[in-house]
Amino acid sequence: MSKINVFGSIAGQTGYDSHCRGLIEGLSDVGVDVYVETPLAPMWDRSPNLSDKLINIIRKGASPRSPTVMITQPIYWGLKLSDRPEKFFGFLIHEGDCLPTGWSDICNDVRVTKVLVPSLHTKDAALKSGVKEDKIVLVQHGVNVDLFKEGVSKGGFEKLKDGTTCNFLFAKGWSQGVDDRSGFDILHKAYNEEFVKGEPVKLVAHINAVYNQPTWNFGQELVKAGCKLEGAPLVHIQNQLPFKNLPDLYNTSDFVMSASKAEAFNLTILEGMACSLIPIVPKTGAEMEYVNETNGFLYGYETEILATGGFLYDGVYWKLPSKDALKRALRKAFELWQDKEKLAEKKKQARLTAEKMTWKDSAKQLLEAV
Repeated sequence: MSKINVFGSIAGQTGYDSHCRGLIEGLSDVGVDVYVETPLAPMWDRSPNLSDKLINIIRKGASPRSPTVMITQPIYWGLKLSDRPEKFFGFLIHEGDCLPTGWSDICNDVRVTKVLVPSLHTKDAALKSGVKEDKIVLVQHGVNVDLFKEGVSKGGFEKLKDGTTCNFLFAKGWSQGVDDRSGFDILHKAYNEEFVKGEPVKLVAHINAVYNQPTWNFGQELVKAGCKLEGAPLVHIQNQLPFKNLPDLYNTSDFVMSASKAEAFNLTILEGMACSLIPIVPKTGAEMEYVNETNGFLYGYETEILATGGFLYDGVYWKLPSKDALKRALRKAFELWQDKEKLAEKKKQARLTAEKMTWKDSAKQLLEAV
């Protein structure tokens, strides 16, 4: 049995946490003896995001000299490299056309065995920034298709999907308003301009509050972003959900949405597809690597823009999704929703794609690199 040590955040609600949880369980499922190094708060084992399997793996403790996979930004890799593990695999996750200053030097460090990337989008950014190609290995993210699957929502969400409205789901962060990479304001404006009050549609928005300041207010942010508060129906779900309950969120809807300016992978889209939601994504990031016109909808972008969001994105370019192209995609999706036979076939294709991209598949890709 292989032994692998995984270092990363695991109990929270960020994308890094979801990635870490999924990969650890995937490695365990393919027979790897997994050890975990992770920051632990008091009563960590009561976290609603941790399964019994994960709790038992964490309790085993770390194996710092074993081959180590570190799921953090490269600026933190030195924390583990100083332990001199047998092999070191750093997971590189970044959105945009190039990496932050200094990251390529860390990736090219002789102590780094391989640099793992979740998509060709991130690989291209790494190559452009000077990371050596023979260092890079593609290990895509995955999804637990036993947890994320089509079903009837529970936990108070039952009334959101009764078959009388075409529901679009947005489930990401939006803490920086118009400057946010997720582009919810673009989606909201496109939705409100394309659909008029009275059409059988609904936009369900679950904003991940883990990125928000305590004073963040959804309605105020809509106003600041220039979004109209009246118009086609909008449902805002503000409570944070335990990871195991996320399928109840996805199963409120028919389509899972992205208006992102760049994505290293976008787990939300794949999780939605596993629940048989049809993805609608821009041609701006890694979603294009698993979404196509057979299992979803792709729409164009307007132009390249300088990224926002602090020093990690200095000099990085994103692509601004086209509001008009998104409007056309929304209309096409609504027309598909009205044809139940064609809708069912596209939902089936979305699910089939997810079934070929599980965390067990990710673990197998990683094992090849190790």
